[in-house]
Amino acid sequence: MKKITGLVVFIILSFTACKIDDQGDIMKVFNKINADIPKYKHKTIDMTGITRDGGTITGFYDGKELKKAMVEFYFDTGRDISEYYYDDGALALMVIQKYHYNRPYYYDEERARANNDTIWYDDSKSEVKTIRCYFKDGDMIKWVDENKLSRQPDSHEFTQQQKRSLSDSKRLKKMLDEAQ
Repeated sequence: MKKITGLVVFIILSFTACKIDDQGDIMKVFNKINADIPKYKHKTIDMTGITRDGGTITGFYDGKELKKAMVEFYFDTGRDISEYYYDDGALALMVIQKYHYNRPYYYDEERARANNDTIWYDDSKSEVKTIRCYFKDGDMIKWVDENKLSRQPDSHEFTQQQKRSLSDSKRLKKMLDEAQ
């Protein structure tokens, strides 16, 4: 019985170490891409009309290889910034930041005072929620949700997030490929 328990503990620790190594390798890719951003050529697509306040999609390329895609959409009460990092053409990491403003961006001090209000738009008071999805060999291996909780890989939500992330990545790559 002790041998079986020891074997189970060894397998669990080995599996966990592998996942930690994978995440560490992905973060090395993330850090290298961001460090090399000034060296990359970039292509930007204006997404005005998709949301009232606009947005952009920017692809960063090392030669012809897409290394990072960044999507920014703006709204009255916030903005979403999604970043997709690629390693050898495959999605390695997706980071989504959702900003919720304390007031609409156009609600400045003058408007607030005219409405006898003491609070106006202040970007430093924005609430930011971050989602991170880590990928290896075309599969999502870890998902940290907006509450900083790791979601279970065997859950329906995890599977749906993986499908959404990979589909969005494929669509972004296609849009950037088709842009001038």
